[in-house]
Parts: sequence; structure tokens; C-alpha cells
Amino acid sequence: MEERIAEESAYLIQDFKKNKDALFDPHCVLNNAVSNIICSIVFGRRYDYDDSTFQDILRLVDENMKLTMGFWAQLYNVFGFIIHYLPLPHWKIIRNIGNVFGFLERVLEEHKRTRTPGEPRDYIDCYMEELDKEEEQDNLKKSFDYQNLFICVADLFVAGTETTSATLEWSLLHMMAFPEVQEKCRKEIDKIRGDRTRLDYEDRVSMPYTQAVLQEVHRMASIVPLGIPHTNLNEVQLNVILSQR
Repeated sequence: MEERIAEESAYLIQDFKKNKDALFDPHCVLNNAVSNIICSIVFGRRYDYDDSTFQDILRLVDENMKLTMGFWAQLYNVFGFIIHYLPLPHWKIIRNIGNVFGFLERVLEEHKRTRTPGEPRDYIDCYMEELDKEEEQDNLKKSFDYQNLFICVADLFVAGTETTSATLEWSLLHMMAFPEVQEKCRKEIDKIRGDRTRLDYEDRVSMPYTQAVLQEVHRMASIVPLGIPHTNLNEVQLNVILSQR
């Protein structure tokens, strides 16, 4: 996974550099990068940032996240038995889900046709390997089935993309709001990185301040609609870092 993240980070940085000093919204680019990391692990491939099908699916997922935060979606949760029959925005959510699920079904069908048993390429292939084993054993109490595979793939693709992308966006926002924190993170990262072109996952243990900042973003930010707020009841001292109430 670390190699996949490093590879996609290079594409992300390259896309950021295209904007030079101009103002731009990083939302779509971050969505592309995060989703591609998930796609490379789950589907065994990444998509170009200008791939029309890929962009359409991400747009539908993004649109649904916005709609679920809206008034009508919240009302549907309470009065769904009535609103379900009215021509309101909740139908767009349902249509979007259908289109996203159709895309995922096509991905799974392609894997069925092209996979080589015993030579898994990605998460889907590995899951299908387990399906084959259970069919051979004729196990009545199956732990793996196609429906569960589909739901797992959908959760990874949809929920994984939105939550991680939102976390990165909140991180950028807080770095802009607190430039002194941004500078401390940069100095710590540069010190650990040295002459290397990139950091490795194991380097995180040597960057306590940067890790603390990321955890604080998780605490403060609203990553998903209706997320639970987090706050300290009292001041907490962690090594040299004081977390205020």
C-alpha cells in the first residue's frame, strides 16, 4: 500500500504544480488521488485524472454526499414513508447510487472474466479466491459470498474516498488558518526527510508534532455528515504538547 500511495502522491503533486501560483479548488484533485489509491488496491488499476467515466462516478459520489447533508435528505430519514412517493431530491440520490453500483458491477464482472485462479491481482481477486475455496468445500455456512464482496467493494470505494479526501481538505484548511503550525510541520518533515525524495511510513514515529496535528484535525473536523463532535473535557498534557480544553 505504501508504494501505491507514494506513486499516486507523485501524480497529485504534478497536478498541483500545474496551477502554479493561481488560486484553485483542491477538492476534485484530492478526490482523484485518494480514489485512485483505493482503486489500485481494490480494482488493481488507477484511472487518469481526465478519464470521463472515472470523473462521472466521482461526481455522483460527491453529489450524493452534498445531498445527504441537505434538508430533504434529513426529512426523508424521519418521514420516508410519505416522502418516498413525492418527486423530491431524494430520488437523485437513489439514481446516483444506481449508477455508481452499475459501475462497480461492471468492474466485478470484468474481474470474473479476466482473473486467473491462483494468481490474484488485487482485493477483488483475493476475495474471489476465497469464494472458490468455499465452493470446493461445499460449506453450508459460508463466510464469503458475492453480495458481501459487492458491499465491501462499494464501502471501500465510496466511503473510503470521501472520508480520506475530506480529512486532507480539512488539513489544508487548518494549515492555511494556522501558518505557524504549518511551518513547524514543514520543519519537522524536512528534518526527518533529509536528502531523500520522500518519507516512508515508518518515519511517522520520528514526527510527533506532525502526528499530533493530524490527530487534532480528526478531532476538530467534520469528516462526514452528522459526524460526532469531539472535544477535551480537561487539558491534556502529552509529552511536551498541551491539548487545551
